[in-house]
Amino acid sequence: MSKSLSQILVNRPDLNWFSPNVANLSEETALETILAYGQWEDIKQAVNLVGKKNLKNVYLKVRNKSRSTLSPKTKSYFDLFFGLTQVK
Repeated sequence: MSKSLSQILVNRPDLNWFSPNVANLSEETALETILAYGQWEDIKQAVNLVGKKNLKNVYLKVRNKSRSTLSPKTKSYFDLFFGLTQVK
């Protein structure tokens, strides 16, 4: 990815209180923070920045981590958003 998701966190310091060096966060850490604590506008900005397909690939890495800050409700929503599950 040419553009970094951490750019969103640079512009939204209220989302990141755990790292003094926001610009160098991994894509997975930046996305996990955005999904867990961000607003819908942050999600739209992430999609516009890196594309939905690339964002889905990063989300899959975040989702499958053994320890994640994403709640089950958040995972369920973004599973639907990225087309990983179907609405019953």
